[in-house]
Amino acid sequence: MIVNLQKLIPKTRRQISPEALAKNTAHYQQVLRKYGYESRSPKAFNKLAEYLARYAVGHWENEHYDLPELGLMLFGPCGVGKTYAMQIFSGLFKVELIAAAELVRQYAIGGEKQFWEYVEQFKYKPLIIDDIAGEREIKSYGNASPLIDYAAERYTLFKYNRTLTFFTTNAEDRKELKTRYGDRIVSRILGMCDPVYVDGKDCRLEREIEKKEK
Repeated sequence: MIVNLQKLIPKTRRQISPEALAKNTAHYQQVLRKYGYESRSPKAFNKLAEYLARYAVGHWENEHYDLPELGLMLFGPCGVGKTYAMQIFSGLFKVELIAAAELVRQYAIGGEKQFWEYVEQFKYKPLIIDDIAGEREIKSYGNASPLIDYAAERYTLFKYNRTLTFFTTNAEDRKELKTRYGDRIVSRILGMCDPVYVDGKDCRLEREIEKKEK
């Protein structure tokens, strides 16, 4: 493959004005609350609303370079709303959401051939991969997970076509992800995503405690 150097030249990106960004961010804060999402972390909640505001500009105006430069990776403890936030994002902007466990299941059923045929439908499209590092181990080219090779492909799509990928994970830090996927892949994941830490108490556990107390 001979690299097309034109694709490596950064595009001039139109910037949303601070006033419009603030207005859009307030709007998407209300949208998130409408669907019952309220992060335990105000900082994470505001960052997510701002990201939605930026993404909306490029999405609705149908200009690729207006989209945020990076995807998102929501990380932190379980039960704090990471998957739910991405479900809202998926519904708002028609971005496909697939669980990491489903990708592994496809590999387990049909091997490499079925796996790559399955993920072909997401090529050149934005994609949310939910709960990485939570899928069971299954050998792929000697690796512990087919996600290692797939994340590398998504990075290539990002680098040459600006295709965005979004992740959620219960991993608390880079070290935990590195143990599962290796530093090379983690570097690529972080290279195409803006990491946002979502903290708080496990909402599912809290509901269970409330039920027992009644």
